[in-house]
Amino acid sequence: MGPKEGLIPLPFVPSNETEVPIIYLMESQTRLRWLARKYGFCGSSMEAIEFGLSNGTATGSRDAELHALQKDHDEKSLKIQELKKQIELTKCRLEKKKKEISEEKMGGFNSLSKKYNSLREEYNAMLAGKLRKSK
Repeated sequence: MGPKEGLIPLPFVPSNETEVPIIYLMESQTRLRWLARKYGFCGSSMEAIEFGLSNGTATGSRDAELHALQKDHDEKSLKIQELKKQIELTKCRLEKKKKEISEEKMGGFNSLSKKYNSLREEYNAMLAGKLRKSK
């Protein structure tokens, strides 16, 4: 099988693919430059990496190292996204619990208020009855 139209081979590719769209290559180069700056590759090392990418040849250990950094970065990004989702779910559960607790408290308060009012009315009626008898 020859190369597909619009696709070019890369020195390394995620998963087991051997060809990717040109736009992916451009994104990969940008990401590799960002990773290289982030992890301290600069000067001739960075030029060699860019030269290797533009020529389609890998620079051995640097390529493997950048690939490992890319993989590590992607894994950490996924982990961050998972943690963000967990935080949001926890916030939602907490809000729901707060609402349930406040509703329970209000229900308890209302029932106690009703009981107090009925006892007060009963007491006032008894007191009024006693006052009538004493007159």
